[in-house]
Amino acid sequence: MSDISHGGIRPFPGPSGVFKQFQSEEMRVNEFLTKPTSVTGRELTMNAGEVIIPITFGVWFIERPNVTFGGELDDGDFVEAGAFPTVSGVIVRWTRQKPERNNGGYFVGAEVCCVTTGRDEQRIWLHWRAEGKAMANPAVSLGGDL
Repeated sequence: MSDISHGGIRPFPGPSGVFKQFQSEEMRVNEFLTKPTSVTGRELTMNAGEVIIPITFGVWFIERPNVTFGGELDDGDFVEAGAFPTVSGVIVRWTRQKPERNNGGYFVGAEVCCVTTGRDEQRIWLHWRAEGKAMANPAVSLGGDL
């Protein structure tokens, strides 16, 4: 009886072994193609109130990014006692590309519910920052598909 592992031939790993090998290969490829990424942007809001703002990250995150918000008054705008400005943002929907990918696709943007207070005619910039693992250099633009 001969040991088949000595001749350079490996036994077939079976269905669960193949799946584990595939997952391992996918993880190795993701490690190579992705890197920790941070992207920022800002959107001008007009008047105190509520608005839904679509944002585009400009990169393809492989997992849900951490998104934070802040704000600033527009140049030339001012504060008024009793009506100080505030701004807040909440993700209400993610924009995804390539939904057939394992976890439902890449995160490429979001719709943000933005609420501002202050003077009625206040102009406030909503700042956002998205951080997470993203494709190092996607092969196509955001309009295409990987």
